[in-house]
Amino acid sequence: MVPQKSVSGSNNSPLSQALKRACIDSNENIVCQVYEIKIKNDGGTATEVVDGFISFYSNTEMTSGSEKTMPNLSWKLITSANQSTPNNSILGTNTDNLASGQKANFVSNVKLTTNSEKSYYMIIWFNEIDRDQIDKNNTFYGKIEFDSSNGTGITAEF
Repeated sequence: MVPQKSVSGSNNSPLSQALKRACIDSNENIVCQVYEIKIKNDGGTATEVVDGFISFYSNTEMTSGSEKTMPNLSWKLITSANQSTPNNSILGTNTDNLASGQKANFVSNVKLTTNSEKSYYMIIWFNEIDRDQIDKNNTFYGKIEFDSSNGTGITAEF
C-alpha cells in the first residue's frame, strides 16, 4: 500500500477520494484496504450487549504489535463502504487511529437482539508522514474481539 494522508474528519481528503475509487489512487496504486466486520446474535432468546475491539500484529502468532515494524499503520471506522459502487462509499468523521498490539475499542454497548446482526466498516492505510517510512515490505495481521458484559465473547483474525 502506498501511504496516504487522511486529514481526519475530512471527506475530501486523499484517503476519502481513494475510498471512492475502491482504494486506488489517481496513479493506480493500492492505498488502503476496507474490511467489513459483521456480528450476529443467532443463539437462544437473550439480548446481548457487546463491545468491539481491534488489535494489530506483525506476526501470525499475534505476539508482536504492528507498531514495532509499521509505526504509520492506521485505521478508522468509516460510515459506509459500497463494493459494487465505490463512489457511494463515505469515509465519515470518525477518529484516525494508529494501529498497535494494544486492544483498541471501536464500538461500545452494541445491543444485539436474538437473530439480529450489525455491520461495521473499517479502513486501514499507511499514514503519509512526508519523509522516509520504515513500514514498507511488512505484513500486518489483525484481531477483532467482541466481549459481552457476562464475560463471553467471540474473536476473529484477519
